[in-house]
Amino acid sequence: MPTYFQATSASPLLSSSFCPFNTLGTGFDVRYQVLDQDGNPLPVGGMTPLESVTSTAGENISNQPFSTPVNTNPDGTFDDVPLGSCFGPPIPQTNTCISVTQTFNIIFTDGFTYPISTTSSSRQCANGISLNVSGNPVGENSSFSIGTVN
Repeated sequence: MPTYFQATSASPLLSSSFCPFNTLGTGFDVRYQVLDQDGNPLPVGGMTPLESVTSTAGENISNQPFSTPVNTNPDGTFDDVPLGSCFGPPIPQTNTCISVTQTFNIIFTDGFTYPISTTSSSRQCANGISLNVSGNPVGENSSFSIGTVN
């Protein structure tokens, strides 16, 4: 049974790869592995990860697909890309930041939606980003950071 999302990597993204012209932001391409209730990788393709998002900017999304592609790969991995925010226009003169929290569910191949114990909290800024993935078994939580985060 799918129970956790382990962030196995977070590759930095250039602002120009996901932000519109005349805006600035920092982001990650986060690779997740779906884990079972014992913390073991669950190598199943075709699962649909869902996220609920709240942010200090007023964003409130509930139980929406978010991975790229929409379903897990055959090895049970998926990408959250881009994870980050864009600020402007115009390009901000200060390191503007917001805080973002993600909670998760997943639609398994049997069609049922399962709650995921993992949560993600990030501080997304024009010049940096920090990400903490928690709620997993011991040793499976992770943190990533690049740039300047206020």
